Amino acid sequence: MPGSGTRIERILRWLIAALVLSAAYLYTFPQANIFYAVIVLLHAAGGVLATLFLIPLLLRLVRSGSLSSRAGWLLIAVGAVLGLILIKTGTLRTEWNKLYLHILFSVAGVGLLLAGWWAARVPSESGPIGPRLFVGAVRVVLCLGVLAGIGYGARYIRESWQSRNRIQNPGMPPDTMNGEGDGPEE
Repeated sequence: MPGSGTRIERILRWLIAALVLSAAYLYTFPQANIFYAVIVLLHAAGGVLATLFLIPLLLRLVRSGSLSSRAGWLLIAVGAVLGLILIKTGTLRTEWNKLYLHILFSVAGVGLLLAGWWAARVPSESGPIGPRLFVGAVRVVLCLGVLAGIGYGARYIRESWQSRNRIQNPGMPPDTMNGEGDGPEE
């Protein structure tokens, strides 16, 4: 719940928001330039900092809040551990399965945290546990569905962007220098 909790909890929430935004950029627009490398480094540093803030708070966060926010914090913790492993190994191409697990656990955790935030903002009416559980399940499905839709859109942009910006070398080199670059000089 924004605005509530300790100062460290508020910082942790802002760090997670920044990590979500940087991860969305990194996944959607993979590029070989300095700006991308800076975002990678900031994402890694922010992830380490968020993990350091999460460690002392995890038990308290898991004990309080709705069921979805409790599960969300646990999934965020698993994503954080995977992120630390990826930093240690350097995220080589052979480690991409761990990268995709890191993305999956982190996105699922954020989705559950959003559902918990939504439940705190708009509580369901008190009554039998069945209807409240149903409303909570609908919130979780909607939050995860929206994030899945955003993920699908990001993948579409990533693949279409990569195919449009691909440099294709010719199958055979030109016979003369006149076939290089801008063509023959006049």
